[in-house]
Amino acid sequence: MDKKPFPYRPGTILYDVILGVLRTQGISLTDWCEEQGLHPSSVRNAIFGQTSGARGGSSLQC
Repeated sequence: MDKKPFPYRPGTILYDVILGVLRTQGISLTDWCEEQGLHPSSVRNAIFGQTSGARGGSSLQC
């Protein structure tokens, strides 16, 4: 099966979608970041498209 491109651009809508998914699982973004070994501010910056580095981009792939 072909992998579809990620349907959301970095920004507020993507952030809201991610928070919604995490809330349905009963966890916060901070909790998820800790489980993944990521710093919450780095993840937020990646979600909002404020970083283009490898670490920020990899946090969107988790």
